[in-house]
Amino acid sequence: MPNPTEHCPDCGVGIGARHDTDCDWAQCAATGTQYLMCPDEGPDCRPDHWNGYMGGGKEAVDLGWWIVWVPPAPGEVGGRFVPCPPDMKDAIPDTQRVMRTHKWDRARECWVR
Repeated sequence: MPNPTEHCPDCGVGIGARHDTDCDWAQCAATGTQYLMCPDEGPDCRPDHWNGYMGGGKEAVDLGWWIVWVPPAPGEVGGRFVPCPPDMKDAIPDTQRVMRTHKWDRARECWVR
């Protein structure tokens, strides 16, 4: 199971610091969407704080939600992600599941049930 990354891989801020405004990994503090693509222009629209994981990753790790890519079988088109245990080779946090099942909390800057 991967540990949190001390510094954001894109802008380099440490855990607890706010991402730079041009960071690809930043989420919008107001909406939870990727900051660079956020349609919101309100006063709360700003990069979130780095928590050690890409958007939704911390919540997925906390919930034990992991996936792994399964390539297509011979004759099939396209592969898919499937749930897996956290210690499986190439497992990643299931951030899409978090975003489907949770709501963005502006005040806490995280995904909540």
